[in-house]
Amino acid sequence: MTMLMSAFSMDEVEYPWGSLGKVGPSREDIGVVTSTLVAKMDEMRSEFLSEISALREEVKYLRDGITQLGRVETTGFDDRSVTSFLSLDDLNISNEPRPEITPLSENPDVTVVSDGFTAPPPKPKPAVKEKSKSQKKRKKKKVEKVVLPNPYENLPDDSIAFELYTNILHHLDEKGPLMNNNMKRLGVIPKGAVVTKKAKASLKKMVADDEKLRFHQVDALRGFYYIEDGREPQDIYLQDIAKS
Repeated sequence: MTMLMSAFSMDEVEYPWGSLGKVGPSREDIGVVTSTLVAKMDEMRSEFLSEISALREEVKYLRDGITQLGRVETTGFDDRSVTSFLSLDDLNISNEPRPEITPLSENPDVTVVSDGFTAPPPKPKPAVKEKSKSQKKRKKKKVEKVVLPNPYENLPDDSIAFELYTNILHHLDEKGPLMNNNMKRLGVIPKGAVVTKKAKASLKKMVADDEKLRFHQVDALRGFYYIEDGREPQDIYLQDIAKS
């Protein structure tokens, strides 16, 4: 008998007096039940609010439909008038009586003209004096363009290129990079000078053979001469030419 009882664990045996001293459910059980009730109440409240909102929208829709139906049945309904669809309260317009209209014949501030009247004749425009023939000739006379003598007229193309080459170097030593479209304005090319295509080609070759002198093409028409100093041509243009 003793051996049979030892085979069972004491923790697995429930005694009828094991619940003595307990009053109602435990705190854990009460907490679980309370949380469940609160969650259920929140769910029901959300459903009630949704139903109330839906009922409000439906009541508003029915009310608008009844109002629209009443307007359609009246003889004064006009589908092109805003007052047929909205009330004066919706439009924030007060229903004030219109002011009385006084006929023109009874208004002392208005003079009624029954007969016609004649407007004053327009003032004649002052006559424009005709210009004399001498004035017309002066206006038509064009300003003659002064043609300066060409200082390179009797020079060969290589000599013209060499002079331009030395002028460019002199300018670079004194003032820095030189734009090709400013050469005449700055005196690098003398006034009235005509530079032939062969002279330009010879100048280009001299620049290419020089160890320091360089020419950089900015766009289709513009370029500039500079002395190489280790910087990129675009940096020289932005720092020495564009800012000046």
